[in-house]
Amino acid sequence: MGEVEAALDKVTERFPELFDFNDTKCDGCYLVKDPGRYFDEVIKQLDRQGLCTDGVREELGIKSSNEFSEQYDIILASDHMRRAPGSYRGACQPAIF
Repeated sequence: MGEVEAALDKVTERFPELFDFNDTKCDGCYLVKDPGRYFDEVIKQLDRQGLCTDGVREELGIKSSNEFSEQYDIILASDHMRRAPGSYRGACQPAIF
C-alpha cells in the first residue's frame, strides 16, 4: 500500500492540472479531471518503482513477483481519488496476472 500511496502523492505533485484541489471527498482525495490520464500517470509511477501493473481502469493490480499480487481501486464513481485504506481490495496468491 505504501508504494501505491507514494505513486498517488507523486502524481498529484507532478500533474496538478489533473485535479480540482478544492473538491475533495476525504483528506487528499481530490476530484480527478482526467481519469484516463490519472490512471496512466499512476501506472507510470508504479513502473518507476519497479512494480508490474495491470490497470483496467476499474481496479489496479500490482506485483513485484509472480508469488502474489494486490488489487487497488484508486478512484470513486464520482471521479474523486480513493486513498488508503479504502483503496485496498485484496491479494491473490499466486499473482492474478
